Amino acid sequence: MKDIVVAGAGCAGLSVALALLERGVRARIVLVDPRTRFERDRTWCHFELEPHRFSAAVTHRWNRVRIAHPAGTRTLRVARTPYCHLPADAVYRAALDRLARAPNVSLRLGERVLEIEDRAGAPACVRTDRGELRADLVFDSRPVRPPSAPGDLVQSFAGWFVRTDLPVFDPRTATLMDLRVPQQGGVHFIYVLPFSETEALVEDTWFASQPLPIERHETFVADWLAAAGVHGYSVLAREQGVLPMARSPFTLQPSPRVVHVGLRGGAARPSTGYAFVAIQRHASALAAWVARGMATGRWGAAPAPRAAHVGWLDRVFLARLTAHPERGAELFHRLFARVPSDRLVRFLSESFSVRDALSVMMALPFGPFARQALRELAPRSTATLAPRADRTSWP
Repeated sequence: MKDIVVAGAGCAGLSVALALLERGVRARIVLVDPRTRFERDRTWCHFELEPHRFSAAVTHRWNRVRIAHPAGTRTLRVARTPYCHLPADAVYRAALDRLARAPNVSLRLGERVLEIEDRAGAPACVRTDRGELRADLVFDSRPVRPPSAPGDLVQSFAGWFVRTDLPVFDPRTATLMDLRVPQQGGVHFIYVLPFSETEALVEDTWFASQPLPIERHETFVADWLAAAGVHGYSVLAREQGVLPMARSPFTLQPSPRVVHVGLRGGAARPSTGYAFVAIQRHASALAAWVARGMATGRWGAAPAPRAAHVGWLDRVFLARLTAHPERGAELFHRLFARVPSDRLVRFLSESFSVRDALSVMMALPFGPFARQALRELAPRSTATLAPRADRTSWP
């Protein structure tokens, strides 16, 4: 039996392990993670265009989403593809419960991966603070600083889960972007997920060249609540993070036996930060790749997390956003105001057609974006793949 090591048991690592089980891969799977407890440390959201392995963990669905701008507010009705909320602890619990029942899976908690070495002619060596593991294949989902080029942006955010003294929220409508906040130095908005009339996640988000200090984010959250007339409230929990918005390619497969997954492999869409559905799709594609390789003995390059044309469109948008951040709020307002809701949802979810993409492109200033699109047509990939695609033995 072959051995697979998954470095990191976050969303991507757990999803890959589950996908391997779903595909019937009989290799021994070892997940290594420095945590000893899996708590609610983040929130994932997505539009429900397709079922996925964590659909039962969705805790809230919104049939309407809106974007607020000084020029006006646009509300989209998305009942056919509702906006879904998944708290991290529900995802972790669902994954760990399933993995615990699999006889070929072991979870090594409280253990940190220090180094992964892949040399020709030998299994990969995964060095941890407790020793070494040998693996025929390694999926590496450890946190990493993303690739960057001059002018690349990051998405930084911090939010509060609040409970108010009085009913103030509309639990039917999620606010994806409230752009009626200061816009200096980047794209700035407040994100609001109302779970009831008195409970919501209120999050401050910036697309900028450098992440904001958490204290500044939280000041903007407090200011927004005050401006909305919310004075009596308690903070139940907090979350914060930084996501890459890099135009540079990620390294997907640095060596034959090592594959990067999750944020390390470029799963987060650079233009939006959405990652959850992309992680699920990529996990399924990787599991199919492993099953096919084990059955045939032939291993091509590992599949990338998204299609090349999606990366191209993101680079076009981010290049314009980087060059003119002061126009970012207006660009997002135009998208929501001029693109039909179903087309926009498919575009944001990476399930769009040519007509959907054209609808989005026509909503934006045509001349500048057309010129940038031509500049980005130079051949390049969204991920750096392993050079050999014709291996005839296990990686």
